[in-house]
Amino acid sequence: MKKSRKKISQSSVVYLDDANLLEMGTRHLTIVKHEEEIKVAQYGQWDGYPDGAGINILGFLSKVDLDHFKERLSLCEWATADTRQKQIEVVRKYTSVESLPDDIRQDGFLSMDESKMLEELYPESHRDTGSLILELITDGHFIKRAFSALNPSGEPTEVKFEVQPGKIFLDNSIAFAGDRVFCEWAWVIDLDTNELQVYTGQFNYDGSKSIFEDYDNPVRLLTTFDIDTLPDEAGFLSQCEAPEVTEEEALDFIEEIHKQKTN
Repeated sequence: MKKSRKKISQSSVVYLDDANLLEMGTRHLTIVKHEEEIKVAQYGQWDGYPDGAGINILGFLSKVDLDHFKERLSLCEWATADTRQKQIEVVRKYTSVESLPDDIRQDGFLSMDESKMLEELYPESHRDTGSLILELITDGHFIKRAFSALNPSGEPTEVKFEVQPGKIFLDNSIAFAGDRVFCEWAWVIDLDTNELQVYTGQFNYDGSKSIFEDYDNPVRLLTTFDIDTLPDEAGFLSQCEAPEVTEEEALDFIEEIHKQKTN
């Protein structure tokens, strides 16, 4: 089912193409809770479903040294508007000053060239990083496989993204979980309970709000895994299946959203 969309930015960075690309993404959160605090609340634009971000997080938890991961979490701090502005200023030193008209640039928008440079210099600040933030925190880098027209073999090229030395400044996008219309999945690694909690934004599923109890209509807890006894991929995907949506439910949902917009 297609949802009506509007331009939304989940961080202090606004992308020029948000209005067109929101229709295509599976937006989600990757969250890490440790010592009763949210340490990571990373917004992701793409592939937030179980066989995307879910499988990536399953693989991460299956191999990671949790003690090392916890140590690396101490490097993470919430970014401020000033932090992000300084990053954008650096990004714009390496991109064309004519990439966007001045009035649009002043509104905080990034051109496609600037967005690519932001990902290269500060991948922790980019919406495309998503659940790969876990590898970035743990190892200081992650590898993406991407297809490129510059590669005549047609095979994907491996691209390495690295975090700058020192503190890792993250956007706190936790509030996005409070909007189940737009947040389709949330993946919560709770290091205090040693669990991976899976939340879905699917509107016909009314499970527990759990850690999102303070929000009116957040994503809902679908299932929970013990990190010490994680299943294989098939078992994981089977347990992450949300109930199917009937046509009647979809139409009722659309009508309710329209009512909310007009009130």
